Amino acid sequence: EESDIFLIFQGGTGTLSELGTAWVLSKLYYGHHKPFILVGSFWRGVIGAIHDKMLIDAKEMDVFKIVDGVDDVLPAMKKLEEALNKVDHTHCRHCHESAFMN
Repeated sequence: EESDIFLIFQGGTGTLSELGTAWVLSKLYYGHHKPFILVGSFWRGVIGAIHDKMLIDAKEMDVFKIVDGVDDVLPAMKKLEEALNKVDHTHCRHCHESAFMN
């Protein structure tokens, strides 16, 4: 709850588990979600395989960015923040919940 964004680097099965948790919560709480950035170009292949082989909604692909290295993190954070600021909360069912939200 203390984080505004998550950076995910190359790791093992624990990293995949954490990615899955962040991703599903981003879908459930879309608009209030904590965006994440996948750091490293190898993530393109991982996410590409998941996207190709699984049923992934278009908006699920909007909750994160993939960057090649740490120099690309701040620009990606700004883009994710801009996208979150454009979400219309007029009829939001999550605005009064408190689970993993901004």
